[in-house]
Amino acid sequence: MMKLVLLSFVATVSAFGAVDLDQMMSEDEKLKTGVSTMTKEQKMELELWIDENFTPKVTTPPPAAKSSNSLYLSENINEGKQIRLSDGSLYDISPDDSELTAFWITPFPLTVKPSGDTNYPFLITNTNTGTSVKAKLAPPPKPKTPPAPTPAPAPK
Repeated sequence: MMKLVLLSFVATVSAFGAVDLDQMMSEDEKLKTGVSTMTKEQKMELELWIDENFTPKVTTPPPAAKSSNSLYLSENINEGKQIRLSDGSLYDISPDDSELTAFWITPFPLTVKPSGDTNYPFLITNTNTGTSVKAKLAPPPKPKTPPAPTPAPAPK
């Protein structure tokens, strides 16, 4: 029973863009690292461990996304609480949906449309899976102001 629950969880995780060693690694890389000799269960455990312990680096878009004017996921920030798109826009994700975006880690195509929600007015959809989340544009970062200089003590 536990194995079935784990397999169901892993299948769900994979649908949201989590690490999939078989898709991410070449056959040569699998041989060099020993992944090719792992059982399916060992690979799943390693993939889950990687998802839980590492933040992926920002990647370049796939060639298809570069050639078209489509948007794609560029960066996942703070475990899915914010995402940056290929056009540089930064979105705050609704707390109700950040569980989904926490697993969005690879560059994949997205669409952005109005959501009808005044608090999170955009609906961002992963076009590969059809999964949608509500979002709002993140405010631009405040410029850092240097601390006010402290006056020198008056001479005695």
